[in-house]
Amino acid sequence: MNAPIIIIGMHRSGTTLVARLLEAYGVYWGSVTDNYNEAVSFQVINDLLMGVDGCAWDDGYCLDHSFSLPLRLQRGQEMVKAIVDEQFMDLYFRNHQNREPRDTGELGVWGFKDPRNTYTLPVWLHRFPQAKVIHVIRNGIDVARSLHKRETTRPEGQAHPHYSERCQTLEGCLELWTHYVRRAERHPPESSMLFRLYYEDLLENPRGQMAKLAEYLELDEKALDQTVFNQLDVSRRFAFLAASDVVDQRFAEKAQTHELMTELYQDRLSRTLSDN
Repeated sequence: MNAPIIIIGMHRSGTTLVARLLEAYGVYWGSVTDNYNEAVSFQVINDLLMGVDGCAWDDGYCLDHSFSLPLRLQRGQEMVKAIVDEQFMDLYFRNHQNREPRDTGELGVWGFKDPRNTYTLPVWLHRFPQAKVIHVIRNGIDVARSLHKRETTRPEGQAHPHYSERCQTLEGCLELWTHYVRRAERHPPESSMLFRLYYEDLLENPRGQMAKLAEYLELDEKALDQTVFNQLDVSRRFAFLAASDVVDQRFAEKAQTHELMTELYQDRLSRTLSDN
């Protein structure tokens, strides 16, 4: 079995878009996935890993602390080793090319994505040391706006199982983005294992960026269905620049001076503004 592709990155950063583009290369994301191309089986394990210390997906402080402790990581590694066995992988690949159970033949390229992999990655790399990691990065302003909209318009409100008090404000969403991006940039230790893909660069030059990613992942360019690029909405690149809502505009103006926004996006944003 080949080593997997593991996608990490903050919620609402474009990880689903990247997974769907890679699917056009033939990358397999599991027999049972949700609407975001996330394998339910790996989601459940991330739930278990985070639940040991009672960490929620939107509690960056708890997650930072929990997954920095050697003993905590060791417990997580032992848990994953016990769960992700041959039978588990049989179920994961169940619908892959009509594969029969316990067929140990060539399975091609596969992977799993979940924004929470950003924190649980050290555990997964212990189980899959040869995995290739993609960190999808999107500017914090658009992430905050998208996440805030999702979290404040859920029909279930506070009754939703993943309700986030923090994300009821744009500022809280931006703070969470900072936690996730900072954490992702602290691992893995070997830079050759990590491919950083900026969402804005992908929308600006999708074929060029995907060619680089395909080379890193050793994917066959001939397998790509070129029509997949027709699905891209290039207007989502720095979408906040076209915001008409006064609250969004004020937030964006202030957030552009945020330390991490300046660090990651000052040059990209300046080029975009000069082009316009």
